Amino acid sequence: MIKIKRKTLSPQAFIAKLLSPQAFIGVAISLFLALPAQAQTAQDSLLWGIAQKALSKDLGDFERRTHYLELISRYSNMKDRENTFFWYGKAVDFAREKKSLEFEADFMASIGWAYGVWNQGDSALLYYDNALKLIEGKGFYRSESELYRSKGTYYNRLCFYETAIEYQFKALEMNDKEMEIQKNNKNVYNQMVENKLSILNSIGTIYSNQLNFDKSLEFFLRAKKVIDDHSDMEFGRLRSVLYSNIALAYLKKHEPEQAFPYIEDAYKTAMEAKAPQAIFAALYRYTRYYIIQEDYPTALHYAKEALQVAEQTGFTVLINQIEVEIMEIYYYLKDYKSAFEYGERLLLNEPEDNLKDIKRVCSLLTRLYALSGDQKNADKYWTKEDDAVEKMNSKTMQNALQEIEVKYETAEKELKIERQQTELKRQQSRMYQLIGGLVFALLLLAMLAYVIAQRTRRNRILAEMNTVKDKFFSIISHDLKNPVITQHNALQLLAENIDKWDTNTLSDYSKQLLKSSDDQMNLLKNLLEWSLIQRGRKTYNPTMFNLVAVLQPDLNVIKNMAESKNITFETPTIKSAFITADENMITTVVRNLLANAIKFTAPGGTVTLDIAPRGDAAGDCTGVSQYAPTTISITDTGIGMSPEQMRDLFRLDSTPSQVGTSGEKGTGLGLIVCKEMLEKHGSALNVECAEEKGCRFWFTI
Repeated sequence: MIKIKRKTLSPQAFIAKLLSPQAFIGVAISLFLALPAQAQTAQDSLLWGIAQKALSKDLGDFERRTHYLELISRYSNMKDRENTFFWYGKAVDFAREKKSLEFEADFMASIGWAYGVWNQGDSALLYYDNALKLIEGKGFYRSESELYRSKGTYYNRLCFYETAIEYQFKALEMNDKEMEIQKNNKNVYNQMVENKLSILNSIGTIYSNQLNFDKSLEFFLRAKKVIDDHSDMEFGRLRSVLYSNIALAYLKKHEPEQAFPYIEDAYKTAMEAKAPQAIFAALYRYTRYYIIQEDYPTALHYAKEALQVAEQTGFTVLINQIEVEIMEIYYYLKDYKSAFEYGERLLLNEPEDNLKDIKRVCSLLTRLYALSGDQKNADKYWTKEDDAVEKMNSKTMQNALQEIEVKYETAEKELKIERQQTELKRQQSRMYQLIGGLVFALLLLAMLAYVIAQRTRRNRILAEMNTVKDKFFSIISHDLKNPVITQHNALQLLAENIDKWDTNTLSDYSKQLLKSSDDQMNLLKNLLEWSLIQRGRKTYNPTMFNLVAVLQPDLNVIKNMAESKNITFETPTIKSAFITADENMITTVVRNLLANAIKFTAPGGTVTLDIAPRGDAAGDCTGVSQYAPTTISITDTGIGMSPEQMRDLFRLDSTPSQVGTSGEKGTGLGLIVCKEMLEKHGSALNVECAEEKGCRFWFTI
């Protein structure tokens, strides 16, 4: 609640103050709010001032509307629901007093926005829809545009990108209509121009979230044209944000030279606007640009500047974001001591739920300790990285199931609404019976055809959704349930005989249980990776890295697996092979293929990993272009596959369930994950197999 500061006055002074015009406003507000008598903070004073202006009848209606909206916004950000709804009620009374549907819709939209701040999306959407019902089609283009923008933002948050883009386009259409009406009103027209710039930027951002950077750039450049066409306007921070987004899109497309001019402009504009977050964004783009250019000293310079700005803002997320980049730069500069310092500090300061950054830091620390020969700490951070991945996968699994449920329920609701609309149309069609039998018959036939077509279409959509869901859950129920039951029975047997068996028997039995648990964990990882890919949530984030160095921790694990089966594991002789790819995806592919090769190779056999960059034949890849393709192949002398097995190798509904040479079980899902990850790189997984002669899997990046 707002708190009013009371000063001690003499009776004469108090009466004089009470009779002043300002006193009437103060008394009215005091009565409305039933406020305590003493202000304690500057924020209370600020809110008191805004409240006075909102209730003042000396101001214009539009100004009072603005102050009501500001009160609702500020209290909702403070999570003060009581005052949020108090001022919403006062605002609606004001709108109805002025008989303004547009104002009432604006206030409804502000409550929708408040529910969004409180993470109550369904309530937010309800208020947006109710506000639209008040003004839709009545010429209130500005308010209608804002509502469509809000709905687009809501669906973008849910990752329903197509729906989000649809509403943003509607917002753009309404905004253009308002611009045409207000072209002679400079102040309002300029606001509509800024709104158009923001909407186009939002559309570009949504396409960027879909990793469609060409489409993203199309709309960012349309937004730039808005700036160019209105050179008499100062866009300030908006211009800086847009140019930062353009630069990022070019960097993602591996076109750093195209990005650089926009980075410079974004930085200059942000400095002029004195906008710390925009300055940070531009400095961050500089950092990424020079990392891509492999100019690590310059990258470090800009990263340190960005860190200073982030520290001034006090936003921990910005500080951690740039410190991860600094750690990586020190890694490339081979200043391992500094990299260690940043890494250890980051793990102390990083929020526990920021699993992506924790994984990245642990991955870098694993490499650093491996390079320094400290295998103990390398294993420690490898385990921490794996824990972060497991938590990310677990969270992703929960989100995936929730998303499937939401989509299914949404489809059911749409079908119900459609049936209701169909019933309404049937009732309307009965009214036309008076026109004549022929017209009625024709209308009835048309209606029936429409209903059948719509029902067929909806049923087909629901059937497709159910098919994907059923496949997913059948894998979970069959391939996860049975091992769990087996483990339960084995543990029960172990508990019953723990006092009877000798140490060697217990050790052997425990190793078998551990192996079963490892197989189950690998299956779960593959399930989670496949789930991410199917829902389009597996982010493709290509960077340049040394594949040989990055694979080294995985190769040590594979080597141990091979030795346990008495298999010879041959690794690449080259020291480096730089490729541009998504590091996490490529290591996952190679790890899966090597594990499969070990699984299906008998003791005494051989598994070979070969990494062959195309270019000069120098052993250390000296002279090979960073853009030259590299072929990665995994060859084994195992049991191979029949033509029938190879034919069904990448089919989810016919995944082969072949048993390994030591009784290892599999689902075939790992190869499907590998294939789909490589397709995101524009590559393909090639296979050559012969029964009892082994297999060769290879791909080119």
